[in-house]
Amino acid sequence: MADVRDFRYVDFASPVQPGFRNNVVRVADLPGLVDRYGRSDCYCTYFRFDGGLPGYVKQNHGSVAGYGEQCHASFLPLDVDGSDLERALETTRQITCFLLDGWGVPEEAVPVYYSGMKGFHVTLATAIFGEIQPGVELPGVFQGVRRSLVEKPNVTHPETIDFGISDRFRLLRLPNTRHSKSALFKIPLCAEELLYRGVEEVQEGAEERDGVRYIFRSLTSHVASIESAPEGEGRQRR
Repeated sequence: MADVRDFRYVDFASPVQPGFRNNVVRVADLPGLVDRYGRSDCYCTYFRFDGGLPGYVKQNHGSVAGYGEQCHASFLPLDVDGSDLERALETTRQITCFLLDGWGVPEEAVPVYYSGMKGFHVTLATAIFGEIQPGVELPGVFQGVRRSLVEKPNVTHPETIDFGISDRFRLLRLPNTRHSKSALFKIPLCAEELLYRGVEEVQEGAEERDGVRYIFRSLTSHVASIESAPEGEGRQRR
């Protein structure tokens, strides 16, 4: 049985670094990279990998392409977006309410983010399903759960769900980093903010990042729960 603690590598991406992606790093290195690239357009895979990935990339001409070994994730993301942000917000509310009220998932296990552009990310902690083991088939399992989460609450606008995020090397924008096209940050939304703020209010709140403690919490507890929180997590929210 694989040790989850060994799955501490992700593919980090930024338009500022050469080649954009294929930069395999430890999760613990992410806060430093985000700072280095000015908290703008920073991404990483939501699946994590063990030490086999760095070795593979070295042998594969610096590319993650074709790697099909085991992976793991501490959260299951749903990407809700579209040209109509009002519809995307409605879908996000429906799915989140279904998880909170229908499944009884605690709010802290369902962090929701405004992406900084045209959508939202609902991230469901995999711990609610019990002890999830690393596996080759995990991306497919996640996709099945993702489809169930859209069908069961009878989402009004299913077209706003992006099911194309199922592959193991799909990148997600890192929380509290800026979208260069909109100049808005990807920010966390508590349940009250999600349910009672309109689109304009959400976007206004994304004009500034949501405080250093939230990006560290997202990177360490949600992108990879195996790492201890870096210094600075306890600073006051701005």
